[in-house]
Amino acid sequence: MFGQSLGMTVEVVTVQLTLATRIPAMAGLRARAAADAGAARARAVELAGSLGS
Repeated sequence: MFGQSLGMTVEVVTVQLTLATRIPAMAGLRARAAADAGAARARAVELAGSLGS
């Protein structure tokens, strides 16, 4: 709502499996967690680059 009141489009970038590197039972998901984090980071960079345009 805050972004909309300023005339901005708001997009939420989510990251899943953030505890996979800390919880031994999730060890099998670490590669997927890293890929998801990388994709989220790339999207955030892409969105940041579009600010002001």
